[in-house]
Parts: sequence; C-alpha cells; structure tokens
Amino acid sequence: MATHLALALHAAGHTIRQILTREYDHAALLARRVGAMPINRPSSLDDKSDIYLLAVNDDALYDLALDLPSYADKLFLHTSGSTPTDVLKRLSPHYGVVWSPQTFVRDLAMLLEQWREVEDKYAATPAPLCVYREPDLIERTARD
Repeated sequence: MATHLALALHAAGHTIRQILTREYDHAALLARRVGAMPINRPSSLDDKSDIYLLAVNDDALYDLALDLPSYADKLFLHTSGSTPTDVLKRLSPHYGVVWSPQTFVRDLAMLLEQWREVEDKYAATPAPLCVYREPDLIERTARD
C-alpha cells in the first residue's frame, strides 16, 4: 500500500519529503523513485511536512504511533482499516484514516451477498418471517 500511495502522490505532483521503514534498503528504493530522503528511525523524522501518512501493517501502527514525535500543527493519517482512528491522537489534534478501496469493495461484496440471502429467504418462505438478524456479539466483533 505504501509504495502505491507514494508513487501515486508523487505522480500527482505532491512532494514526498521522507520515506520511513524499518529496513533502510526498502526506504532507499522507494525514496529514490519519488525523490525523497530515506530514513529508518522515527527520531529522524523532520517537522517540515504538513501531512504524515502512515501506511504500515495494522500490527505495526500502534508501536509506530508511540515512537513518532508529536506535532500539534500537523495532520497525521493512517491507512489501517482495522485500527481505531484515535491511535494517532497523541501525535496531533489533527488525525484521521484514509480508507483503502479494497475495504469498500470487500464490504460491498459482503452486503450484496447478505441482500441476496434476504431476497432468497423472502421468496422461499411465507409471511411472517425474519429475513435478517444481526449475528451475535462475538461474530460481529470478528467481522468488524
């Protein structure tokens, strides 16, 4: 995700100042492609950018958010579909989530399948009937 976002933002004319990854070689490869400086330590992050986009694995986001410096006047965004927005709250009062298109496609496919099940049940069963019921709490938590 990070590579695609960096290349797309660069192609759209945005300046990418730094690429931060745990592996310096990975940062250097992508940074070279977008004219940025590669870094591999959060402490090396400069304060010159307006927006900090964190496109990391869901599991890595919490630790990264703890390691980054806070900048009250900057915008911090993450791309995790399963991590709460407020994981970035410590970094700045300005934070949010950039949802990936895959999230919407997956959710749409699930909703369309549920709707087909409702229609099939409605067509096959005389009234009155329950056409849909939310799953129990454990299943809803796993789903969401």
